[in-house]
Amino acid sequence: MNGYYIGMGGLPALIFCAALGQAGNDTRAEPSVEVRPLSTNLRCWRGVSERTEKLEQPGFIFETDHLGTEGEEAGRFQTEGAQLVVLRGVRAAKEEGLSLSRRENRLVLRLYKGSVLVQSHESDVDVEVETQHGRVTGKEVYFLVTVADDATQISVIDGKVTFSNTLGSVDVEDGMSSRASKGQQPTVAREDDSAKGAAGEPENLIPNPGFEQGLPPWSARAEPRSGKLTLRLDRDVRRRGGSSLRVSLENTGALSRLVPMRRVKKVLKPGTRYLFRLYYRVEDFKRNQGNGQLAVVIWTGELKQDPGEMLPDVFNDRWDTVEGRWARYDCVFKATGPDIAFVVLLPEDPDATSGTVWLDDFLLMEIPAMNRKQP
Repeated sequence: MNGYYIGMGGLPALIFCAALGQAGNDTRAEPSVEVRPLSTNLRCWRGVSERTEKLEQPGFIFETDHLGTEGEEAGRFQTEGAQLVVLRGVRAAKEEGLSLSRRENRLVLRLYKGSVLVQSHESDVDVEVETQHGRVTGKEVYFLVTVADDATQISVIDGKVTFSNTLGSVDVEDGMSSRASKGQQPTVAREDDSAKGAAGEPENLIPNPGFEQGLPPWSARAEPRSGKLTLRLDRDVRRRGGSSLRVSLENTGALSRLVPMRRVKKVLKPGTRYLFRLYYRVEDFKRNQGNGQLAVVIWTGELKQDPGEMLPDVFNDRWDTVEGRWARYDCVFKATGPDIAFVVLLPEDPDATSGTVWLDDFLLMEIPAMNRKQP
């Protein structure tokens, strides 16, 4: 194994909304945001014509346009930076729905009334949600914003956001919420994980990603190069759900696999980009000469045997870990074939590693391609 590099590069943003709309071929010179519909019930109120139309074809949304849905079913669209938007039950009309704009390095969503669920993984783009009671900003975050006439409430599922208005500001982290009533500053963040149930998850191509059904089809076989390594389910320490995978190490050698190689066949589209994500937690995770590191290697192609023997890896990376809390790792790769194999391991290093690692909530999802060409 070779070719390790530090850093994850630009990552995609995913935005799940409960309010949104559509694009057309408007040729106004003002800044616009590209939109690709992924469902048939999207609607857009056009500011230039003051008419509502169906959003059926890829096109551009201007800041004066307001997005929404028809009926109660969720609507979906994709926008720039591989951002996906899901919206529900918001009317596309003047001073209603959701508007989108780009302001320098920010994607700005203006929500008039309703709920918007935002999940962002794009490290070089800030996401901002504006409401009549305040503004929510963050990067690489996952949060829910609900707007009523008298207040705005936010709940953070993953990451940290800043919720502010002219009267004050508060930072809100994982599993916390805050509320700003009309004419008041945001409240101090409090524990609240209710948004997790409402959030749902994007389509995941990895079966049993959070070990909720036990270890299968994950392998329980330990694969240390040297030293000791044991694997077991842990129902006491987990990020979400009922269990995680606990890996115990004692003077474990480099390139030892913390997760035995996992194969998933016939799920990828060659030439398409994918997001790979996992959550980890470490305690007393040390090398002889410093803090512990983790690594991931991904292979794609037509896998008929151990892909490490027959295919070049399409992605590999190593990173420094964070002690004592759940942390997220993301990467993006391009598929070269229909099958994928991946492994989480100790990176190539002369030092042995000891400590405990927990792994949970793996994710593999497609990032649809878009080509921005202003009409």
